[in-house]
This record gives sequence, C-alpha cells and structure tokens, in this order.
Amino acid sequence: MKQSLLLPGIIVIALIALLSGCITSSYDTGAEHATAPAEAMPTFSALRTNDTTVMIMLLSPGDAEEIKGLKVVSPVISSPDVIDQNTAVPAGKEIRITDPALSGKVDLVVTTTVNGESLVVLNGTV
Repeated sequence: MKQSLLLPGIIVIALIALLSGCITSSYDTGAEHATAPAEAMPTFSALRTNDTTVMIMLLSPGDAEEIKGLKVVSPVISSPDVIDQNTAVPAGKEIRITDPALSGKVDLVVTTTVNGESLVVLNGTV
C-alpha cells in the first residue's frame, strides 16, 4: 500500500514546486558539455517569496570543493553580485534578493564559481 502512494505523492510535490515558481539546478550531462557527472555538481534552488523577491539557496555542494560568489545574470538587477566572487556560498542559508526587476514571472539566470570555473547554476522561470 505504501508503494502505491509513493509515486502520486512525488507527483503532487513536483506540481506544487512547479506552480509555486520554484526552480532547481539542472546540468547538461552531454559529453561535449559536462566536466563532471550532474550528481557531483552543486544543487541550488530558487523560490519566489513575493512579487519582487526571490530566495536562492545552496541545497547541496555535491562534490564541489569550492563554491564562491553568486551573480544574477538575468534579469538585470541593481546589485547583480549577490555574494562577492571571493566569498564562499554558504550551504543551507537563505539568500533573499529583492529588486523591482524581479516583478512578475521572470527568467532567472544565476552563476557561481565552482572549483575555479564559472557555472550557470540556475536557469528557469520564477
């Protein structure tokens, strides 16, 4: 009985996340793009908390030894360097970004530096 309820439960959770404007990191694991398996990469999440605020969180560092800086590439906001490029990104800490450019549904693109390489860690609509 428990197993028969597991899949519908997962589907409901996924739908709630999708409808609430939540995005999570995903990586292209094609041979021409990937330098490491996706499970080795850090996992970030972004969640809209109100009309002009988005919360970003590092859920898991994966196998990354160093994750520094956090920059909003799109949309253009007044202070795109949310975390300085020389500062480590703390796992599990809520990073709130409030800006008029985040009003309504926006395509959010966020980069960070992972083990010395710039990487797009969030790319989706919130």
